[in-house]
Amino acid sequence: MTPPMSNTENGDETVLSVKNLEVAFPVRRGFLQRQVGTVRAVSGVTFDVAKASTLGLVGESGCGKSTTARAILRLIQPSGGKVEICGTDVTHLSERELFPVRAKAQMVFQDPYASLNPRMTVLETLREPLRVHKIVAGKSAETDEVVRLLGMVGLDPSAMRSYPHEMSGGQRQRVGIARALSVRPKLVLLDEPVSALDVSIQAQIVNLLSELQDELNLSYVFVAHDLSVVRHISTEVAVMYLGRIVERAPVERLFEAPIHPYTRALLSAVPMADPVAAKERKRLPVLGEVPSAQYPPSGCAFHPRCAAKRSRCETERPDLTDRGNGRSAACFLEGG
Repeated sequence: MTPPMSNTENGDETVLSVKNLEVAFPVRRGFLQRQVGTVRAVSGVTFDVAKASTLGLVGESGCGKSTTARAILRLIQPSGGKVEICGTDVTHLSERELFPVRAKAQMVFQDPYASLNPRMTVLETLREPLRVHKIVAGKSAETDEVVRLLGMVGLDPSAMRSYPHEMSGGQRQRVGIARALSVRPKLVLLDEPVSALDVSIQAQIVNLLSELQDELNLSYVFVAHDLSVVRHISTEVAVMYLGRIVERAPVERLFEAPIHPYTRALLSAVPMADPVAAKERKRLPVLGEVPSAQYPPSGCAFHPRCAAKRSRCETERPDLTDRGNGRSAACFLEGG
């Protein structure tokens, strides 16, 4: 069986296409730093993202979701597979050939302080990509464009004179978003963009991202571990475990009827505002810790932690297969 058709296969414009993406890191030891093993951080990841849609990429820490996002933009070199951004295969492009593609795809990072140069004002930070990619010409036009960008992300023009340490975390992340939008991209990869912020600020940033998507027809890959945030902003969700996608579905279908035991366990741990419903909900335990990516388990990678495992799960690895209604799952169990 094959994975279900995504909305891009149904006629929508494909902005991002990832096919069998692989990222492996060598493990070196000793004085001569000889390679003694390999960590397969991403293994066979495949998905498409359509214009003006959002793919939520979720999973525990260490599952490979951030590595996937970085490999898409070639911040990490893929070991295999194919990545197309707006129809251009970027997998093996040189840095010079990548330059025009980088204006089409940008990233917003998790830590809004570490991702900004502490020695540059907001004006300098936002003016730099405008100059590098020749978006506008002349200092006056650059300043006007910076003012426009600040307004788009809800910041006063006076913020352009500030340094990162003079701003709050939410303000810094708005600057990071403005910087990503400065080159007018079609695709934005968001690597845990709200996890370092206060809860009240998280909601503001997520709402801002939704508004910008509607206004600019942006496509997002939203990397997160907070499933409530993912549900609010995503069109489709892909659940990763130990470098692989184990379930993919339209957002509401995944939350209403998850198939994979790992997805069910993640959803059972999402906090609920209603204390009565939270008390009645059955928690599904996940046994043990995430296995080492250097020494993955045989068969299904989740089987050592799965309460519903069968004997074949220990020896056979399930493929991501079509389960109907736009859903797919890598599991031998029937369900959903």
